Amino acid sequence: MPGHQIDEAVIAVVGASGALGSRIASKLAEQGARVIAVGRDRDKLDAAQIPGAVLVEGDLSDATLGDRVVEAAVELGRSTALSTLRASSRLVR
Repeated sequence: MPGHQIDEAVIAVVGASGALGSRIASKLAEQGARVIAVGRDRDKLDAAQIPGAVLVEGDLSDATLGDRVVEAAVELGRSTALSTLRASSRLVR
């Protein structure tokens, strides 16, 4: 995209252990982004095989998750974007 630089951007994708989140994280990594893949299920994060990603296991209800994502971002450089994906199996009536 003109005007948008992804190469070397540090992007945290919350929800990366799900099907859509892992695909988004993989695509961003393939485009040169430095990805922090955040998800509740470590086995699914590992199975997603997101190229070069820093994996952070955790749930959004965990008060320490934000600190761990920031620590990962500091390791990679400055964070330039955050993507959150949340799915729910509950039916709304």
